[in-house]
Amino acid sequence: MEKLDKQAKKKILDPSKIIQSWMEGQSLLQMVSTIEKSPTKDSLTLLSNYVYGYVAEDVSWSSAAFVRLLDSHVSEGHPTQKLDREWELIPSYIRMGVSSPSALLLLTAGLGDRELANRLTRNQDLSLEANDAWIRNISWAISLDSSEYPSLEKVQSNIIHRLGPFSFLFHPTSLIEGEVNVGLDGTVTSSGTIVGLIDPPFVSILSALRKRGFTAEMRTIGHVCYLEITPSLLRSN
Repeated sequence: MEKLDKQAKKKILDPSKIIQSWMEGQSLLQMVSTIEKSPTKDSLTLLSNYVYGYVAEDVSWSSAAFVRLLDSHVSEGHPTQKLDREWELIPSYIRMGVSSPSALLLLTAGLGDRELANRLTRNQDLSLEANDAWIRNISWAISLDSSEYPSLEKVQSNIIHRLGPFSFLFHPTSLIEGEVNVGLDGTVTSSGTIVGLIDPPFVSILSALRKRGFTAEMRTIGHVCYLEITPSLLRSN
């Protein structure tokens, strides 16, 4: 709070409430009514400076340091235990004003509407504990209807263009190693023989990748099979 002037300290009596409201997706116009019954232009300016200059910068950086220290403490005291993966996202949540991995993905991919990002992801229930969680998250983002929200078209394009190699669990009907083909319906074949069908959430992301191009390889580690996807390199015109 050292960077806040006396007027800000006087008006913002509960900083934690402001931070919580910011992460819940409330707009500045909604939040300003919590610090003043009859908000003025000056109050809105003060709150804007507080949120964008203090919360999004100083508080997010401080929380990043706290998460690192907490992770180190947990690792030292309980070597077999680890923090939930979402702890690592808290600094970004604070900076961007969101509270879910899905909303964070949309904003970092170029969506300039924080309120829309929060609204679209309100009913998303994504656990980052699953190994393929981020791929499922990306698949969800790709499957959103851009005709209803035109700004999503550029976001989806950015996601596809930035996507690097990834893998996900695959349950084949027969075990093989090496390159395979993936059909439009998710059917996986090798030398013309069907060897399995990928889960629906991954079909949409592979469909979106087809214009860019990709290769698929089946890999087996122990008794677990993975499908490794390598997007083609983008070529500049």
